[in-house]
Amino acid sequence: SRTEAETLAARIAKEENIPLISVPQLRDLIGQRERRTLYPIDVRSSEEYASGHIPGFLWIPGGQAIQRADDYIAVRSGTVVLTCDATARATMAAYWYRRMGFKDVRVLKGGIRAWVDSGLELEKGRPVKPVLGLEQARETVKMISAQEVAQRLAEQGDMMILDVGTSQEYKAGHIPGAHWISRGWLEEKVPALFTDREQPILVTCLNGAQSTLAGATLV
Repeated sequence: SRTEAETLAARIAKEENIPLISVPQLRDLIGQRERRTLYPIDVRSSEEYASGHIPGFLWIPGGQAIQRADDYIAVRSGTVVLTCDATARATMAAYWYRRMGFKDVRVLKGGIRAWVDSGLELEKGRPVKPVLGLEQARETVKMISAQEVAQRLAEQGDMMILDVGTSQEYKAGHIPGAHWISRGWLEEKVPALFTDREQPILVTCLNGAQSTLAGATLV
């Protein structure tokens, strides 16, 4: 039942030291978005999200939020705030985020209900699937054209190439000499592959999104 789910969530939050933040605390975090990396995520269904969500919150249903966390969270040291209708689903997602190594994960206590009870309005509309952190990542990485890459490889040949697209995309075609690594394994595998910190690294993928996020991770 809903009551049992909320009781279980409260116990997990206490045992795992998952911070439950209030609506005023959430508003403070939103107000600091220009100075800190914030990932506000609504883990409810698309229908629930469309019926009303907290302004600025992105829709990523619970399963995807967990299974594809590395695709959405570009800066692992950023603050992740999860919400749902109350607290249960957001707390379970927060539990797994903490298990995956995300340090600053918080849950809005009371969820959407608490926001409404505080007299604040919700936005309505269908969810747009986000690529969280992409715009921030673009500001931290250096972009290079295909022509510049070809010239650098021809003249100096000192550039290591890392392909972070899917394995199927890599098999279908990649820059000659490129190493394939899933973006979720970057932090573990890159130090062994690229021992020279001064050596330039080119990060690439099929559409440029995953490589931009990966580049921000490596900076």
